[in-house]
Amino acid sequence: MSEILNSTGGASPLVKAVLDNIGRRYLVEHWESEDGSQEYDLYSDGYIVQKVVLIPSQNNSVSFPKEFRDLKYKLSTCSWDSVQQTADVGTIANWNWTWFGLSQKTTTGISKGGNVSPSRTVSIEIIAQGYAA
Repeated sequence: MSEILNSTGGASPLVKAVLDNIGRRYLVEHWESEDGSQEYDLYSDGYIVQKVVLIPSQNNSVSFPKEFRDLKYKLSTCSWDSVQQTADVGTIANWNWTWFGLSQKTTTGISKGGNVSPSRTVSIEIIAQGYAA
């Protein structure tokens, strides 16, 4: 009973914290690959934020660490050129990048479809947000 009530008969701090957070989203799992190229944060309501780093000159597709529930997840990107030391932040509009050319979107990943090949020094960070399967 001491875990539920404090010495004055009110709710203990632990019970109060639980009750105050009912219905709020909180982090339940964080995962990162050993090389740092993939990571995700999974929240209590099933919402997931996944990050994958892609080097387009080496890969034409991205597989997410966790599957999405449906295709209603959002994508955004940031590209980095290690030689020119420049960055470009953008959002995928109409499921197309100007130079990445998204060709396929599934619950487990996306594929490159564009015919523009960036230099070998460019990497793209892809952020995908939605609900996990």
